[in-house]
Amino acid sequence: RAISAYNFHFHGWPNKSFGRAPKDEREFAEVVQGCMTKMLVNHPTSKDQLSPCFRDPMVPPTAADVPLAKQRLREGFAFVGLTEEWSLSVCLFHVKYGGSCKDVEFEDTRPGSANKTEGNGTEYDTSVLRGFVDEFDGEVYKEAKAIFYEELEKHKVTDALCHTVCPSQFPAV
Repeated sequence: RAISAYNFHFHGWPNKSFGRAPKDEREFAEVVQGCMTKMLVNHPTSKDQLSPCFRDPMVPPTAADVPLAKQRLREGFAFVGLTEEWSLSVCLFHVKYGGSCKDVEFEDTRPGSANKTEGNGTEYDTSVLRGFVDEFDGEVYKEAKAIFYEELEKHKVTDALCHTVCPSQFPAV
């Protein structure tokens, strides 16, 4: 997420606090770390901005925020999908809630290409972070992945089922 935000005009960078652009991707990632966690727990700080990520950006979430963020993700969201499993996420959504798939749901409306590695074009080259890992959001993301795969199993979502739900996107098995 941090590399994508960096490439999208430093989205979330506290220019008001720094008065400059970030030096590089690592500085950016260190400053915006825990943004997803803060959004889920509405990290209380100042009231001059709506987004918790813009409030006191140099203050990362606390260790106590992570379990709360995970709980809210589990209990407060009707649906959790994954961008790296986009087609499967769309299929799961329709299996859970009905309706027919539309081709437009599978279009990449923001394809971007900056700092992506070879291959399928969906993975960023994280070497620009020089070893930095957002431990806060990383834990919350692991929970999102767990929820997603649990839902696939619960609803018995397979490529064969997705072919019946979204035939133009899933080949016949």
